[in-house]
Amino acid sequence: MKKLSIYVLLCIAISGTIYSCAKKESQDDPSNKNYEKLLYEKPKASKTVNSQETTNVINLEGRVTKTVQIRYENDILNKLRNDKEWNSFINNNGYQIDSVNIKKTTIENTRIILLSIPFTSKGKSGFLNVYNLNDKYFWTKVFTENLSGGAKKYSFVTADDKSLMQLNLSEDMRISNFSAAFTSNLLIQNPYFKSEVGYLAAPSCFKDKSYYECLTCIIIQHCGSDLACTIACGAFPEVCLGVAVLACLP
Repeated sequence: MKKLSIYVLLCIAISGTIYSCAKKESQDDPSNKNYEKLLYEKPKASKTVNSQETTNVINLEGRVTKTVQIRYENDILNKLRNDKEWNSFINNNGYQIDSVNIKKTTIENTRIILLSIPFTSKGKSGFLNVYNLNDKYFWTKVFTENLSGGAKKYSFVTADDKSLMQLNLSEDMRISNFSAAFTSNLLIQNPYFKSEVGYLAAPSCFKDKSYYECLTCIIIQHCGSDLACTIACGAFPEVCLGVAVLACLP
């Protein structure tokens, strides 16, 4: 009996090792549907820099731990792909999804995963920022518009087109024309996410502040009256700005 127990335990251990290796290989194999291409990973240790050098730099990527490129058929999107509300939303808006350039982002201090799905529709382009927590979802729309001089306009709205935030970013990531909604009811509509959100924004930006005040604190706290400061956003603007939108939800 003792020998049998040891044999069973050994089989379980071997099976677990094989499954773990197979999963790792599937993520590393470009032909596999679960392939992940690394785009950004937060450095394990930040180097010390002169404070004067960062006076006008807002580090929005600070809460982003890792961003990878995945495909629409990835297993993490199984439930979303089969969700009636999601498919009605896509079809009713005439969205054409870019199924091979989706960004999957893990966020510090939360189990929420951000999936940024590129789309085009009626001459417009942007991203659907899908927030995923244990196969429960809500999403926002991010419209992008090319401006003169290489700048881009980013407009963040809810699924039902209520404005959340808008700003322009130059090629060197300088902010201008920032505006934001005074409040948002996204967490009222999606209470399952509430316990995961309160740890994202610094207490000085989040506590006792409106949605607008929190976003202003996170994004343009040190920008001055011209709002022309630089954001550090190596993890792509739609991603780290999407994290800011999440962090300030009441």
